[in-house]
Amino acid sequence: MDKWIPFWFDGNQGFGMMDTPELWEIIKAAYARIHSDPLDALQAPTVDGIVRFGFYPEYKGPRTLREWAKENGITL
Repeated sequence: MDKWIPFWFDGNQGFGMMDTPELWEIIKAAYARIHSDPLDALQAPTVDGIVRFGFYPEYKGPRTLREWAKENGITL
């Protein structure tokens, strides 16, 4: 199994703690139906040690979910 680090995801197609790859697959499938990439979600400040990503105004950077995953060796 690939390395996995739980993270929070917040978007119109789904939200919550992504603490397993299986949960993330559900989110990806929902976004595929609308031809949007959840890996483009931006980071918000970490809360209680949990990194957070989403598409709402409070998520302004400094990096995308794609960049964070690559930096941490996670295949999303």
